[in-house]
Amino acid sequence: AFEKFQTQQIKSLIVDLRYNGGGYVDASAYVADKIGGAITKGKLMLTYEVNDYIKATPSINKMFQDTKFEGKSNLNLSKVYFLVSDRTASAAEMIINVLKPYLQVQIIASGTRTYGKPVGFFEQVVQKKVSFWPVSFLLKNSANFSDYWDGLVPDKSNITDYVFVDVGDKKETMLATALNDAAPGITTKASINAVSRKGYRTLNQGEVNIRPDRGMIKKR
Repeated sequence: AFEKFQTQQIKSLIVDLRYNGGGYVDASAYVADKIGGAITKGKLMLTYEVNDYIKATPSINKMFQDTKFEGKSNLNLSKVYFLVSDRTASAAEMIINVLKPYLQVQIIASGTRTYGKPVGFFEQVVQKKVSFWPVSFLLKNSANFSDYWDGLVPDKSNITDYVFVDVGDKKETMLATALNDAAPGITTKASINAVSRKGYRTLNQGEVNIRPDRGMIKKR
């Protein structure tokens, strides 16, 4: 996909993370490096603040060294749009946070914030019955910013998450909002307004979009 983007010399990219609850930090670092491209190559991406246990365990602590952008693509983007919701969390939020110091980033949200989880965990199993996830490390961007416990603040908020059209349909409201800014004329504000007047159901009316449980203890 990124080779195709490079061939086409794209200048704007839309990244849909609205249902992404996170995952592995190294996977997010890889994607962030691809997006940052030539602009971020060689620059600081990510630093860690670790807990006392990790500090006292050299074999683990060495895993948390500063991470730099390697320049995994040759993209030279003018702007990156992130489509998010209150389910966008953890390593997904990390991608946005590490790119903000270097690229022009616009966050388009279905609500008013992302989830808010700038930390990572290692699982500890207690008596083979309970999984316990103590906070192990804090993720910081090159500006030393990690204070988004209540979520990253969007540039455009409360944009309806219109799930009743196919992925990539220009009438999908969040995608259309990004397209109207990136390439005016591809889709129109009139089409967004027409969709908004239909009185359709949204995910907010069901259980799909309920804010995830913040508890870190679960029964196995």
